Amino acid sequence: MRNWQVSVVSSAFEMNRFLYLYNSDIKFVYYNDSEGVSKIILSAVQNVLLKLSLQMARDDYELRRKRQKEGIELAKDKGRFKGRKPSKELHKKIIKCRYESKMSIAGTADILGTSKSTVARVCREYKKQNV
Repeated sequence: MRNWQVSVVSSAFEMNRFLYLYNSDIKFVYYNDSEGVSKIILSAVQNVLLKLSLQMARDDYELRRKRQKEGIELAKDKGRFKGRKPSKELHKKIIKCRYESKMSIAGTADILGTSKSTVARVCREYKKQNV
């Protein structure tokens, strides 16, 4: 292996004359003898590889999200997808805590193990229905 070559490895293993630099989940391997210009080139190549892998991961994530959204839209058009059903039992408990026990939104969310936004949304819906 020449001084300017960089290898990206997926698992750590023992090798002489190599120094491992861990950057999140990607492990870059440097040749110990690199100095001067070769060290600069190694660093530049490392940065390019890191940016490339991060961009590829982002592109993959965005493509999966786009395809998922398209699939949901198609299923809605065919009447197969109706979304998640609300938990009537949880809604009853939220109303009881908020209006009978006079608890705060945060307190209600903590006790029932749900989010504050869910508690606020259920309370809004309850007020609309009982106006």
